[in-house]
Amino acid sequence: MVKQPALPDIKLTFGAIMEFLRPRRKLNPFRRDRPVIAAQPKNCTVLAHISRGWNIPTRASSGVVNPVVRLRFQNGAASSSVREGSDPEFGDALQLPFTPPNGIFAPTALAACNDQLQFDLYDQFVIADKVIFVCFKYAEIIRMTDFLILDMSEQN
Repeated sequence: MVKQPALPDIKLTFGAIMEFLRPRRKLNPFRRDRPVIAAQPKNCTVLAHISRGWNIPTRASSGVVNPVVRLRFQNGAASSSVREGSDPEFGDALQLPFTPPNGIFAPTALAACNDQLQFDLYDQFVIADKVIFVCFKYAEIIRMTDFLILDMSEQN
């Protein structure tokens, strides 16, 4: 006795034939409906690219400036690397952690977030082996009286 496998059951319906014969366009492909996935991320970061600065005033005493950018967002802070000159090219990418209100990443909760990303521009110089950062007022930088001196040597 010879046993052969059963022949596959081929059912051709009108819909299957039309799907096979439908025109295929590379620039306008057929779009299939995909199910919506409710993803809930566990953490998120804010990424800021600091590219460059220009027309940063120099110190009257030495004629040089060593600018550094510091970002503050929620409870985090990040600083760029120190560059030299009044037109520095930073090219730094700074990451800060982001915590949504009540830990919910829903669009309505994210729209209610009113936290501000603060950019501060500092000038770094050394006096008697102590690193000093001078903060520029970013609205109007006119003369040396517009600077606020901060000692941040212990925070680096």
